[in-house]
Amino acid sequence: MFVLSTGPRARREIAQVAVVCTLTELACICWHRVYGEVMLYCCKRLIAGLFLGVLWVSACSAQNPAFTFTAIPSQDETELLKRFGKLGVPAVCLPVNSYEAAVDAFVAGRVQLAWFGGYTGVKARRAVPGSEVIAQGAEDVEFKSYFIAHISSGLKPSKDFPREIAGKSMVFGSPLSTSGRLIPEYWIKRHLGKWPEEAFSRVSFSGDHSSTLDLVQSGVAEVGALDYTVFEAAKKAGKADPDKVTVIWETPPFPDYSFIIRGDVDAAYGEGFRQRVKQAILDLDDQEILKSFARSKFIPATNEQYEFIEELVLSIEGDGARSPSKKPQDSKTADGSTKRAGAKPRPSAPERVEKY
Repeated sequence: MFVLSTGPRARREIAQVAVVCTLTELACICWHRVYGEVMLYCCKRLIAGLFLGVLWVSACSAQNPAFTFTAIPSQDETELLKRFGKLGVPAVCLPVNSYEAAVDAFVAGRVQLAWFGGYTGVKARRAVPGSEVIAQGAEDVEFKSYFIAHISSGLKPSKDFPREIAGKSMVFGSPLSTSGRLIPEYWIKRHLGKWPEEAFSRVSFSGDHSSTLDLVQSGVAEVGALDYTVFEAAKKAGKADPDKVTVIWETPPFPDYSFIIRGDVDAAYGEGFRQRVKQAILDLDDQEILKSFARSKFIPATNEQYEFIEELVLSIEGDGARSPSKKPQDSKTADGSTKRAGAKPRPSAPERVEKY
């Protein structure tokens, strides 16, 4: 048991920290009800990490606002928050339930750091001038998407793009997913000469990679596109049944996930704060947290490494990439997934994509 001797001001500040921790715990418990037992376990570690991290800096000096971090759904932020607690300010996790919510929180300034996919990262950075990519997973330098198919579709694994997917029912992940929508859509247009709405009998969005796998594996959709690490993890865990679903094609590599920090953090938390956050991420060596991110380590990264993704977003969406709040008007399908509204004609992707 620890005994801390404090004055009135320090006691008030500790009380404020306790309120923040309690609210965070409650939010995470609600998150647990949706996303399972893993998140509850993470929240317990999070609260402990927050409290230990803030006590040593004189109860998190009230002169600085809380440093808030989020991630696109299904990521474990606990160990990062432990490290951020040592930056000299209170560190708080903001759970989100969609890619759109993560972008909106970053743009509105409710979070200062986020773990984004390439697509969401472009949208966030374009909406918040001065925002910077500071780190990525070693695997994100050359990421991949998998095209998967239900066995009943008759589609077989191929090294070449599977043109036979035309006319099938297709499910993507989130409309803002890089590996679950943006990149697969590009290759579909390139090889079939049509956008998905024209190429398939039905197009829907599952919301996340795991749901895409579930919809294809259950036969609700014949074909799907998703993050390859999610499929490999499901396969290793015995959740991808080879008698029901198979990988039929993998895309050429592209840059994907990264940590992005707002450009105003040094002004809010002091000179050099951005660099300290970056170093905290790069120093992360906890194998449990790295495993939860499906990454072997985190490495330095810059905005320039994602120019290809930015060009691709602009080529597909035009000026819409500048407005993260704009979302397609969708409708629900009979299976409960989301059907995308008819798309307007869009220009072809830049020639620079050839290198990928």
